[in-house]
Amino acid sequence: MIMKKLIALLLALLFCSCAASASEIDWSGMTDDEIKGIIAEAQAELSKRSPAVEGALPIAEGTVLLDRDGILATLTGKVDTLGSLMTLEVIVENNSAEPIFLNVHSSSINGWEVFGAGISDIGAGKKKKGDLMFTLDDAGISSPSEIEELELTLSVANADTWSTTFTTDTITLAP
Repeated sequence: MIMKKLIALLLALLFCSCAASASEIDWSGMTDDEIKGIIAEAQAELSKRSPAVEGALPIAEGTVLLDRDGILATLTGKVDTLGSLMTLEVIVENNSAEPIFLNVHSSSINGWEVFGAGISDIGAGKKKKGDLMFTLDDAGISSPSEIEELELTLSVANADTWSTTFTTDTITLAP
């Protein structure tokens, strides 16, 4: 963990030194599109580095949690906290013929069982962005930076009947 923080700090310093040398760039000779491209690249790089710099749980954008029976759940990479509640943003694509409910069936952080909740009512043939939620204080921690391992199983249920369609195997996310 200390090594990751040190590498992130060194990368941030390198980025700052590159930014300082950017004053030598002839900005006036560039098109708006060229400048926007540079800004977009810099923002993308900062967003990759910010979890490591801020000490948040690094969850890779595009991590697939579930791909079964026409249902795809993919992490966006966004992690937020509100008090002792941590959320992981997920995009769920329901390409099945039934409306579904995606729930956290069980979850643990650093070996401690924690409360988890999911996303409700995703219509057949629809996509929905929502959050998977977990309580940090159940694991005796106060920040995602203290997570060494997050394990979860997801269950998919028919949103009309509430009958469970299936439950995933254990999914392990680790920094």
